[in-house]
Amino acid sequence: MPNAPVRPLPVRPPDVVHAPRRLVRRLVVTGALVLAIVAAPRAQSVVITPPAPITPTMTLTTINNGPGNQIDPRVDGNLVTYMSIDTTLRTSQVRDFNFSSNTDLGIPVGSGASDTRCAQALAEAGWSRSRQC
Repeated sequence: MPNAPVRPLPVRPPDVVHAPRRLVRRLVVTGALVLAIVAAPRAQSVVITPPAPITPTMTLTTINNGPGNQIDPRVDGNLVTYMSIDTTLRTSQVRDFNFSSNTDLGIPVGSGASDTRCAQALAEAGWSRSRQC
């Protein structure tokens, strides 16, 4: 039969042939991952409790409750140096308070002088003397 028509053989596309195998492989891999996650040992939670705070014992001490303003305190160990400004008398004085002896003393000033803050010397000495009011 020389002129007989040729019949093509049935051929499946590659996706149709391998689709069930891919699906089975994905299901197996997914199941293995889920099983590994579920069966993995759980990490223990660690609870950290901070220690109780230590409250220092404090004593309230009035350093100077005189008239006027007390400003610019500087603390060094048991000594506080500050400026006391009496607004009624228009005077100012540098004073020291000693916590050990509980004494408040003014630093002596020469006649006609008063204590003022000096911006330039503040960083180095803290105070400056001047002959101006």
